[in-house]
Amino acid sequence: MLFDKDATTLIQYPSRKSNTTYSIPAGVTSIGKEAFSRSTLLTSVTIPASVATIAESAFRGTTSLSSVNIPASVTGIGNNAFFGASTLANITFTGNAAPTIGSGAFTGVASSAKACVKTGATGFTTSGSPARWNGIGVNDGAYMASFNANGGSTVAGVSFLANGQISSAPTEPTKAGHTFAGWTATDGGSTIVTFPHTPSATCGTTLHAKWDLIPVVNEPAPLVNNPAPAVSNSAPAAASTSTAQTATTNVVSAKANYTAKSLATQVGVTTVSPKATVTISVAKSSKKFCTKSGSKLKTLKAGSCVVTITVQEPKPKGGKKPKATKTTKTLVVS
Repeated sequence: MLFDKDATTLIQYPSRKSNTTYSIPAGVTSIGKEAFSRSTLLTSVTIPASVATIAESAFRGTTSLSSVNIPASVTGIGNNAFFGASTLANITFTGNAAPTIGSGAFTGVASSAKACVKTGATGFTTSGSPARWNGIGVNDGAYMASFNANGGSTVAGVSFLANGQISSAPTEPTKAGHTFAGWTATDGGSTIVTFPHTPSATCGTTLHAKWDLIPVVNEPAPLVNNPAPAVSNSAPAAASTSTAQTATTNVVSAKANYTAKSLATQVGVTTVSPKATVTISVAKSSKKFCTKSGSKLKTLKAGSCVVTITVQEPKPKGGKKPKATKTTKTLVVS
């Protein structure tokens, strides 16, 4: 990079430099004539709040530049400053008033290009049909962040600060059966943003709520209070017991198969006789997360799986066949 002796004017950025991003150092007050001209690999340039002027043809032919943030400190943009920046679609102005714009400053930018300005900012008056300001559209009031609660309680949008930041997190939303995990930049994303947050695009940005499912704990199962069957003296006393177990939440792995007996053992449903017959059924509401495959339980993906485990003890010698016990369990598939 070439600067003047005071390091306040950026004179030249090497146009063939392989980097795709560049941050102009704080303290630079002027971006010189043709400073970034034909730097075709640059996709992002960060302009600090110290810059006051962007000279003629400063970003001419930067064909990979898709957005740029013009800080409130900039008072003038020269002729042809962004001429031929063919992919430039979002130009965000963070000030309360438009800078002076030279002739052809935005000629040849993307056909959908728009100036993203704060609500109430002056000097961005449009004219013609379609309405244009210096050849580009104006998205008035788009310098806002909205929040997609993804099924949770509504969260109001906020205005950005002049430095392009969302200063603090909004009020956390709530959602039944879930814990709020934070905000992500993409819907369904896993990376939680921290505040203050500087979005990659400020021309109307949206953050998305991420939720963690709260496991259902101690969901009651119907108790089977059947009278004990008559048994002969030769039958084991324990064989007459038909008390259902209390349902508890149990963790099972996704994309796995469980035999009825192994699942019963894992979740605490006991059998008296090794000859007992164990079967399972799956609630219709759980079909997205688990299903019955033959005599086995097949888990599909993370979520809650409600199953009913039926245990039929064998008929004791000389006695009556005991009634089957049914136990409902809520499994957490992870």
